[in-house]
Order: sequence, then structure tokens, then C-alpha cells
Amino acid sequence: MINKNYKLSFFKINKSIKNTSWPGRLEIVNYKKKKIILDGSHNIDGAEKLSQFLKIKKVKPVVLFGMLNNKKIDIFLDSIRKQIKSIIAIRIPNEKNAYLTDQIKKTCLSLSINSDEVKNINEAIKYIEQSNHKFFLITGSLYLVGKIRPRFL
Repeated sequence: MINKNYKLSFFKINKSIKNTSWPGRLEIVNYKKKKIILDGSHNIDGAEKLSQFLKIKKVKPVVLFGMLNNKKIDIFLDSIRKQIKSIIAIRIPNEKNAYLTDQIKKTCLSLSINSDEVKNINEAIKYIEQSNHKFFLITGSLYLVGKIRPRFL
């Protein structure tokens, strides 16, 4: 027989889990009439979940992408390739082990993904603000998401 207090505790835990948020993980922010999806995915499992999320939401965002160079960039990008419009390459600020924008663009070219590049976060924000696109995704690194997220809040 299950203890009555156990049932009550289990209910409270379930409710708490449902109400938990994880900033920077499939987080959608409204910004100047645009939807910004912040997702710190940086590995293959995260890329696959991100791809499923985009498919379910039926959006094909433009992606601001930066990643540390110890990650499998080609497999990551191939996993999300069919669910995105294009890539805007950015080197993660103040991270010496980040892919350079030309390395990201080279990978995009090999995967037939249209790409562009920006030099820094200010240029990325300006790109997003001036774009006609309504959906953007920022992904590839928790470091990148952590550095740009405050600008959208």
C-alpha cells in the first residue's frame, strides 16, 4: 500500500518538474517582432533533439552558429540541415578554442548549407534586427547562448 504522504510528495515533484524552465535550452524569446530560439546544444544528441523540435514547431530559422573546436561540427550541422534556412557563422567571443567563421562556412559549404558571417555579437544583433526573417535560432554552444541571451531579454 502506498503511503498517502508519498502520493502527495510525488504529485508536488511532478508539478515542479512540469514548471521547471531551462534558460538557453529550447527557449523562445520575442524580440522586436521576431522569435529567437536560444538553444545551447553542442553535441550530436542535442542536435537531434533540436532538429525534432524545429520539425514539430514547423519553423525553418536562420541560425546564428558558433561552436568550440573540440566538437563535431559536421555531424551537428548535418543533423539540423534540413530544418534550417541558412547559417550565420560567428566566432564565440573570448573563446580561444572556438571555430573561426571561415571554418564554419567551409563546413556549411561541404553540407550545401547557405552561410554568411558576422564579426561579433553587435553585428549579429544588427543582422537579426535588419533581416526580413521572423525566426532565428542561436545554437552550437552554451557559451555563445550565455553571451548573447541577455541582449534579447
